[in-house]
Amino acid sequence: KVEKILDGDATSFWHTNYEEANGQVLSHDMPPYDVDITLPKLTLITGMKLTPRSDRTTGAIKKYRLYASREDEGELFMLMEEVLPSAYGAITVDFACGIEVKRIRFEVLEGSGGYATLAEFELIPGKADTLVVPYEDFNQTMNENKLHKIDPSTIKAENDLPTWANTNVSTIVSGQ
Repeated sequence: KVEKILDGDATSFWHTNYEEANGQVLSHDMPPYDVDITLPKLTLITGMKLTPRSDRTTGAIKKYRLYASREDEGELFMLMEEVLPSAYGAITVDFACGIEVKRIRFEVLEGSGGYATLAEFELIPGKADTLVVPYEDFNQTMNENKLHKIDPSTIKAENDLPTWANTNVSTIVSGQ
């Protein structure tokens, strides 16, 4: 059941529908998979935390879209489309700004093995001093305020100290 992503228990999980017999999967729903969440009231959020199922990687979410609305009904506004890194632990998506939401749609576009699973879906609340942006400005504001990784191959590090214990100053910018 999809409600398990909101139960606060990382050992329970949601899994997309499939049909099996004698330990063999006969068929399964195909993406996209929509998870719709309606909050009790308009809520300021600054990100989300996705906790994958911990006992296997099948169904790990690879690509998603996030939609939002300030209303209980009507059209949803697409905020973002992202590819998730291949990671085994929880992933925090920091918006680098705040948005007010009443309804969220988390649309899974691709999952490992053609399925989707998720243990927990948490919204990160904003604070009183959070910069709140309209949906139309969300992508631009998020991109302007997020941390950007600099390609380490473009950085040169030097020093005039001797190398010791098989260390080299260039390793500080190697990205490893």
